[in-house]
Amino acid sequence: MISFARHPDHNEAHDLLAALGTRALFGASLPDVARSGSEGPTARSGGQRDWTHQGSLASETLDRALFSQPVGRLSPILESADGYHIIRVVERQEFSRTIFLDAQKEIKARIRKERLKKRQEEFVEQLKEKYPVWTVFDNATQKPKAVEEEDRYSRH
Repeated sequence: MISFARHPDHNEAHDLLAALGTRALFGASLPDVARSGSEGPTARSGGQRDWTHQGSLASETLDRALFSQPVGRLSPILESADGYHIIRVVERQEFSRTIFLDAQKEIKARIRKERLKKRQEEFVEQLKEKYPVWTVFDNATQKPKAVEEEDRYSRH
């Protein structure tokens, strides 16, 4: 994305985005191009956005392009109210809803698993308190005794 707010006229913004698009067309990775030249809010993440569904974007132009653009292809230069954009759809899945009963089963299973893990951790802590265990490695971080102390016992 090249923002209109950062440039004196639309032609300059268009030319900057065209140069970025040309880099991507000639083999540069789109995420690298976005990180180095994009002025959009997702530039740091290589221009990548999270999943979205149709009708959720403020820009109708971008919304239409996202859901009509073939997966993997660079779009032509698109104009929104904020600036010029080039997009590439990485993956597309059909919008679906989870049936409440299925979601409920998944949630119950996840809660059971979390509770079991918590009970196991509590049980292990109780065992540690009741039956202290140590190894020869537990004191490995302690400083060695002074030579005089060790020699004092070995000489007698």
